[in-house]
Amino acid sequence: MGLTRVATTMLNAPGGATNAKLVARKGAIVTDTNPDSSTPVAEVSSAYYDSSVGVLTLNFYNDTTLSIAGFPTIGDIPEGKQGPKGETGDSGKDGADGQNGSTGAAGCQGEVGATGATGDPGRDGAPGEPGLPGPPGFEGPQGIMGVIGPTGPTGPTGPTGPTGATGPTGPTGPEGPVGKVNVIFSAVDPGNVAASTIWVNPNIGQELSWP
Repeated sequence: MGLTRVATTMLNAPGGATNAKLVARKGAIVTDTNPDSSTPVAEVSSAYYDSSVGVLTLNFYNDTTLSIAGFPTIGDIPEGKQGPKGETGDSGKDGADGQNGSTGAAGCQGEVGATGATGDPGRDGAPGEPGLPGPPGFEGPQGIMGVIGPTGPTGPTGPTGPTGATGPTGPTGPEGPVGKVNVIFSAVDPGNVAASTIWVNPNIGQELSWP
């Protein structure tokens, strides 16, 4: 789409005199105050239209720039009538299952519920293993001595046992001091007698003969 006719009042150029107007004269855009100093129009090198403010900017190969304002902006174009409703499309396919979300924060602890009814008693468990022996107890105090009973009667004297054989003769002792000698003639053992006493048994040695 090209421009066939543009009003010169829509054009402006930088560097012109204050309140100067642009006019078309002999194939050139010049100012009405100083036509001879105006630059001839060259071919357009690039263009940019700003639809938000309605300004068309033209860049020429001779390094001049023209801005053309007054074009309608997007806000100036009224919204058209709504078109007819199209046919309903086919139902879409089910999408893939989404990924599991991250674990939420731990919830608050609820209140303790009411105590339920007591169930039937369970069966007795198996007998437990024997426990370890306990430590020994403290030793108790000694009791008081009991009463001594009466002494029983003395039993009868038992029979005298047989006399043993005569033992071997012991060694001769040292010579004693000179003293008196007592001699006892008796066929019966005199028992305990004083020292330096000789017991002579007349029944012993009768078969001996003296020369």
